[in-house]
Amino acid sequence: MAGDQVDLLFRRLRALMLFVVVSVTVGSAAAEVSCSSSSAVPELITAKTPSLDVVLLFHSRASTPEPIDALQRFAKRVGMRVLVGSFASNRVGADGSKSTIVAALERDSSKFFVPTAEYLSFKARGLSESDKVKVVGSKSALSISFALPTQNGMSEFVVANSVVSSLANETEAFIFDRGTREVFSGKSWADVRTGEPPDLLSVDKHITIHVYRDKDYLRAVTLGMSKFGLPELAVPELGSDQTEPVGQLVNAIAQRIVEAPLSVNRGTSVFSVQAMKPTQWKKSLLSKSPRAMPGDVRVCLREGLPHEGDAENRLLNIGFDLEQGSDRHAKRSAFLRRAFGASDSDVRLARSGDDELLAASRRARDKIPRLRADFVAGLAPRERLAVKAAFKTDRSGVEYMWVQIASWNKDGEIRGLLLNEPREIPTLQVGQEVRVRESDFYDYIRTFEDGRVEGNETGKLLETRAKARRP
Repeated sequence: MAGDQVDLLFRRLRALMLFVVVSVTVGSAAAEVSCSSSSAVPELITAKTPSLDVVLLFHSRASTPEPIDALQRFAKRVGMRVLVGSFASNRVGADGSKSTIVAALERDSSKFFVPTAEYLSFKARGLSESDKVKVVGSKSALSISFALPTQNGMSEFVVANSVVSSLANETEAFIFDRGTREVFSGKSWADVRTGEPPDLLSVDKHITIHVYRDKDYLRAVTLGMSKFGLPELAVPELGSDQTEPVGQLVNAIAQRIVEAPLSVNRGTSVFSVQAMKPTQWKKSLLSKSPRAMPGDVRVCLREGLPHEGDAENRLLNIGFDLEQGSDRHAKRSAFLRRAFGASDSDVRLARSGDDELLAASRRARDKIPRLRADFVAGLAPRERLAVKAAFKTDRSGVEYMWVQIASWNKDGEIRGLLLNEPREIPTLQVGQEVRVRESDFYDYIRTFEDGRVEGNETGKLLETRAKARRP
């Protein structure tokens, strides 16, 4: 992998972290019920040219034993052949049912990617602080590419991961996974990447989902599916409250296409999580979310154009056109609510002229300048900000509903995703993109990284009153 791609990924991580709140343009009001388009996936999704690519990083220029010799020895034990070339050697295809290893040793650190301390704060896996210092001070590196066969590929993949772990342990090296761009020790690699049988492999342990701000929304995209010879998967235009269920969906689709070829009909794909193999991933999903994806999963799969910093691999975008909704955001929200049982926030009703509520709202509105300035400057990682705004009903009344902020411009317009299912406004739908003005601002909730919650004074007041009325 080119160093500039790693640098770009790092800049995304450093500047954006994860889970920043964002948004896009309003979609068509007509509900599309077909996946068909010029970019719809036309064929069976099946594995092609799988490859496991890693770089072993050495703190000292010399290693005992010599890395190439040690690799030759491990490869011989498992019946793999090793081709030694330059550090920039291209991968070669697998030969028959056994893997081919292309390896090259480089003793000039300027010719390979050396993670920085800041990069490791995001991408280190199971490294101590002293380990991180050694990684940053890497003097030499061994590039290893396993060209894996499609026939008997899972067995060879499991063996390749074991070879990487054993080699790193024996040579006291650290492992840079070129696919996921993570850094491991030999032990942490063994803990995460080995130990499962080939027919029950949990794919989520071998890939990662990168979530970053893309314009006004979040984008989730996999890294590492090339290990299985399969496309990367992406979901664009997410709100920060959707990253967890979308991550579960992406992992489910990744697991499904690794387990067996997936049929696609003019972009439409249907599969059942319940019918999938009893992997540790599936057991974990159902233990945490027993009602997750209980029926058929129906999604659209379209060919996507990789963004700068994505893996050099085919990309499929996951869409939700088959759902009913007023725009693409509402359709995605409808899918997630159905697939994961997500619930919208309560809609609070109140009498007009309630002095106590109006006073609480005024205190919230006094914070508008600070909230706007903080949002525009950029919220902290995993920090979220939503506003409660007034929406006019058809009966000349008002519903107060929560909006997860996507953008907030200097003219006082707030754009975001509606977090409630309206009671008296049939033209709006939960998950839909909406626009409100600061003059509509009624209250806010700001959730900080440490779990502190600021605001929602009107909601707390209404909840207190509701409790007082209960017998």
